[in-house]
Amino acid sequence: KSSRSSQRSIVAALILNAPQLLFYFIRLLYFFKNQKVTHVHSTGIKCHVILCVASLFSRIKVTIHFRDSITSPRLRRFFSLFKNSSKIVWVSASKYIQGTAPELPVVNIYDGFDDKIFVPERGTFLKKQLGLPFGTPLVVLMGVVARWKG
Repeated sequence: KSSRSSQRSIVAALILNAPQLLFYFIRLLYFFKNQKVTHVHSTGIKCHVILCVASLFSRIKVTIHFRDSITSPRLRRFFSLFKNSSKIVWVSASKYIQGTAPELPVVNIYDGFDDKIFVPERGTFLKKQLGLPFGTPLVVLMGVVARWKG
């Protein structure tokens, strides 16, 4: 909720929730150590923030995978603090996203699929159900269903 709030309310939320956040963070670090976690791949902004800080206190390596544009100057400044970390790899899902954080060493890696698994013949049953001709391409887009997206 705080990520969609004003800067003042975010600061207030952080102060009010500091004990719980600290407890959560310590538990997370303990989990990494106890489970011998060596690498974490993050795809969400809040997780990116937590894992950047966690990389300072643990041996984990982190892949920060930007899937949304980084338009917030505060976030870009925060991530810039970690841009030279040998524990963090920066990846984006598109050239556009990569361009929204030019100060970071972001590598662009497009999403892909295995064409040995996803073949046109596999959609035959669904195409029949939908009344579509055989040659009709099917595209599925998976995403986050969130109220703030409208």
